[in-house]
Amino acid sequence: MPAPILRALINDDYDPGLSDITATGLLTAPRVVQLRRQHKDRMVVKASRLVPALLGKAFHAMAEKHAAADEIAEVRLYAHCLDWLIGGAIDLQTQADNSFKIIDYKTVKTTALHLSAKKWEEQLNIYGWLAQENSKRVSGLEIVAILKDWREVRVGSPGYPAAPVVVVKIPLWPFADARDFVTDLTRRHQEAAQELPLCSDEDRWLHGDRFFVGKKVFDTEREALIHRGDGKAKVRILPGKPLMCLRDYCGVSEICSQWQDEKKHGGRFYDPSGGDL
Repeated sequence: MPAPILRALINDDYDPGLSDITATGLLTAPRVVQLRRQHKDRMVVKASRLVPALLGKAFHAMAEKHAAADEIAEVRLYAHCLDWLIGGAIDLQTQADNSFKIIDYKTVKTTALHLSAKKWEEQLNIYGWLAQENSKRVSGLEIVAILKDWREVRVGSPGYPAAPVVVVKIPLWPFADARDFVTDLTRRHQEAAQELPLCSDEDRWLHGDRFFVGKKVFDTEREALIHRGDGKAKVRILPGKPLMCLRDYCGVSEICSQWQDEKKHGGRFYDPSGGDL
């Protein structure tokens, strides 16, 4: 890693401010948040893993620099929930007719336009809740996605974006729904601070099992067995894998007893060979 790049990666100036937890933290698995806090001195992060975030920060810095005089860029809002102070840094707020549109920048691959839709909706509606708790009327939510892997030669393919910058409209939830969502997440994290929970399949990015008959793949065992019929072909099982754990995207898999116990006892998620039916 070239020294200037490495220094930029090491000298992370991120500041959560006064928050007990941030909007991003709320959306992180409670177990992961607690393990990061408890073992921050033991955590080791590969520099290469931080490069995408560095690219995102560079874009955010340029966008903030060129915000118009009547736009609000990179301001952190706070609000209380269950005696915790929730914080969130909103990339851009634009105002019209006494209401605000909340905009968040994402530097992502094109696949994220579909794969990240749920998380984006949750994050932006937490920001919407924060804004409304600060006496701001919210008129809309948007993601501005900068596509790192966009290729002009693919324009015209079904569903492929026409430009490397895509504006994604995010549904704005009723305030009560957003408030209940934030309250539920806050409660989960407060409980995790008292008793460490296990990560759910969703937390772990667990992909469902797949079943092969020859080269054909099926989502369910029943479909595979029907296709096989009375033949002698084996149905091969490719177990679903928790990608968050396998690839250490959480940064704590090496010190996580849930994952380490699973590996130690030969859990099916850890066995890459699958099995037969």
